[in-house]
Amino acid sequence: SFELGQVIGHRLKGHGETFGFPHISNIGVIMETAAKDNDMEKLKEAVNLLDLSIQESLRLINQK
Repeated sequence: SFELGQVIGHRLKGHGETFGFPHISNIGVIMETAAKDNDMEKLKEAVNLLDLSIQESLRLINQK
């Protein structure tokens, strides 16, 4: 739902930079805005960006 997307986006926006992941904060902004605008396509794009970002972070961690 858009409400859930807005809540998750807001939390990502707030916590991403706190934990050293500013790109997660940026994705959170996109997600929160898309949810507020009821823009499902943009929300899906943000979720896909988040997924790719997490996969890349895990790949880098596993390389160490």
